[in-house]
Amino acid sequence: MTAPAVLAPPRLNPLAGTEQALVADDKGLLAIDESIPTCNKRFARLGITQDEHTRGAYREMIVTTPGLGECISGVIVFDETIRQHTTDGVPFVTVLADSGIIPGIKVDLGAKPMAGHPEEKVTEGLDGLRERLAGYDASGARFAKWRCLHHRRRHAQPGLHRGERARVGALCGAVSGGRPGAHRRAGGVDGRRPHRVPMRRGHRGGAG
Repeated sequence: MTAPAVLAPPRLNPLAGTEQALVADDKGLLAIDESIPTCNKRFARLGITQDEHTRGAYREMIVTTPGLGECISGVIVFDETIRQHTTDGVPFVTVLADSGIIPGIKVDLGAKPMAGHPEEKVTEGLDGLRERLAGYDASGARFAKWRCLHHRRRHAQPGLHRGERARVGALCGAVSGGRPGAHRRAGGVDGRRPHRVPMRRGHRGGAG
């Protein structure tokens, strides 16, 4: 039997450095990774114009906040955001890095109905992920977020859903493990009944 491949130390060092920096000094992570439809929906409720320029202005207001790096260690952005610039032409990821903040990128493409079981949802985005990660890496992203959705509905099929979620998460980890950036899985809870999720000391919840 062929022994499994082991990541070489030079590959591990950047991963460990990124992870340690993200949790240093009791700072937090900020997610501004809303998809275009989600961001537009929020703007529409407030009567704000829904276009790329307005979304960019909103995100520029966040990334240029004075003193942001004093309490935030990393910022998770979206595909559109990582390509955007300030009004002075400076990439958002550069602004973040200059403030001592590590840029990250959400790489999943959202939760979609599961084939054969439309009442369940699984996260999509594995197709073309390797190429997208290479582009994000070149743009300055140093870690990636993949969201996994946890159902709490009465008629959900937890065994089936957990198995598919684990498979997708493992494949995402295998693909992103070949990139120098760290891979971070974030859990989300989708349900209509009250629920309580036990938290371990030192655990940081995932951004939505």
